[in-house]
Amino acid sequence: MKEYSKRVLIIDDQSSLRGLVRDILENFDENLYIEEEENGLNAIVNLECRDYDLLICDVKMPEMDGFEVVQTIRKWTWNPKVPVIMLTAEADPASIARGATLGATVYLTKPFNEADLLQAVRSQLGAPQSI
Repeated sequence: MKEYSKRVLIIDDQSSLRGLVRDILENFDENLYIEEEENGLNAIVNLECRDYDLLICDVKMPEMDGFEVVQTIRKWTWNPKVPVIMLTAEADPASIARGATLGATVYLTKPFNEADLLQAVRSQLGAPQSI
């Protein structure tokens, strides 16, 4: 059975974006265990069953938005400090401030630059910056 270095959950309602982020992460580190969810509600159910080392989460999604996801997990007593990269088209200052207030550790806006995403992932997973 393959050993994985870290577990990452990508939460976005657009399958094409989830696939793009997955491809970027797999090229970055083939030892990442990557899962995907299409909305915040499914993500919360998943997060109640599994621990992750990093979440990459959109804001606008059906069922439960990304802000609600972050707000919910920050209230939990188990793994409440999992890093969250918000990856969203919501680029207004109020949304960025709200993400930070709720506990997102990084806030990136779409369209995003691959280098910026990888820099954020490296910093949140504690990976060397030169990778």
